[in-house]
Amino acid sequence: MVMTSDVEHVTISARGEQVVASKKVIMSIPYFESLLSGRWECDRELSIDADPTVFKAFIAYACDNHKNMSLLLTKLPRGNLVQDIIDLSDFLCRSLPLVDNLEELNELEKRLKNIKKHFISPKRNEARNAAAQLAFSLIRGSIDLSNNRLRSKVFNNVLFVVSRAKIFGPRLRTHLWRVYDELVNLTPKQEKQFEEWVSDRGLSFEFNKRDDDDGSMTDGDCSTGSVNDLSCDEYDEYVFYLSTL
Repeated sequence: MVMTSDVEHVTISARGEQVVASKKVIMSIPYFESLLSGRWECDRELSIDADPTVFKAFIAYACDNHKNMSLLLTKLPRGNLVQDIIDLSDFLCRSLPLVDNLEELNELEKRLKNIKKHFISPKRNEARNAAAQLAFSLIRGSIDLSNNRLRSKVFNNVLFVVSRAKIFGPRLRTHLWRVYDELVNLTPKQEKQFEEWVSDRGLSFEFNKRDDDDGSMTDGDCSTGSVNDLSCDEYDEYVFYLSTL
């Protein structure tokens, strides 16, 4: 493949599958910027040894100017792992913003819960980005789960995400839950709080749902399960009620 200085789009082969993106997007990724800077004329195919599904999720994130972290997980099918995104971001030298202390976790929680019921709003993307950031911070180990206060706050935040399918959709909820479930041994009391939404069959309200692209306006919406319609205040009251059982 020959790329000239006036090229607008670039085709990259990810393990044989062709992925097309603009030159601007490709050059926003440090790995490619370093590889191609000043060398837009070349006589070889541009390729990368990466799972094409994971790579396309990363390109979707890059196309959005690396602003919406949630795209990394909503574009990632549930058959893939969050670790796949982490490994690819390391390879591409593009770090993901993490939280690592109580103050930052408090700010993340504000963004996570600054929504009103399940309606689409500008705050929805902010909440979904916060959920994705929580997942990446957990898998990176930047949050000290040996700290009781941090561990309790993470538990409540994960429960909030898992219990609100209409806001966070199937993929984001599933990816966050799997990361958390692998890291934390829940107490019987905590398991009881999660059991309404999580079972051996997966997350509630998704048993017959295809793994659709989570990027549409309706993905993750569900017409069943009244508990899914809890407002933020009602949710907090519900968690308090469960804690008294």
